[in-house]
Amino acid sequence: MYEETGAARYLALADRALGHDTDRCATGPDGALTLFDGSHHLPYLHGGSGGLAFPLRALLRHRPDEGRAAVLAAVRHTSRALYVRNAGLLRGRAGGIAVLAATDSADSAHACDDPRGRGDQDAVRTQVRRLAWYARGYQGHLAFPGFRMRRLSADLATGAAGVLLALDSALGEGGPVLPYLDPRPPAPRDGEGR
Repeated sequence: MYEETGAARYLALADRALGHDTDRCATGPDGALTLFDGSHHLPYLHGGSGGLAFPLRALLRHRPDEGRAAVLAAVRHTSRALYVRNAGLLRGRAGGIAVLAATDSADSAHACDDPRGRGDQDAVRTQVRRLAWYARGYQGHLAFPGFRMRRLSADLATGAAGVLLALDSALGEGGPVLPYLDPRPPAPRDGEGR
């Protein structure tokens, strides 16, 4: 809303909402940041700490903060995990790739802890290579198993469509992995809407 209206109160509301989510996060011995949902510690885009990357990136662009930048760096670290059970976008490795690719762009480099001032392309490439662990051939085409690896899936959330979106965000033109999560032009400075 801030990007559409220029009203600063929306930044304060976003910061407060992110605070509620980050208060539910825990850092493991390996530095991985996960969101506790009441019974599980989740690193995923859907329901987990990975989902914090996109609003954190947007908030940091307009309201730099060392604490929030550290949370984003921890989410990036979590997205580099060796073991991820599923391939999918919302609850799998493709989601980690999407997080790494989205937070690798120049507009968020200031929010990451990379001393070179740019994101870690090596982490993105490593996670893309690890997608091969899930890849299957089906009728002469590349396919990916869905959630819990029980069947092949072509859907956005758990299957090949989500994997393709994540790969495009990482290796293609760098487009948004999900609608409305792409960087927006700066808000008008005078506080009036567009």
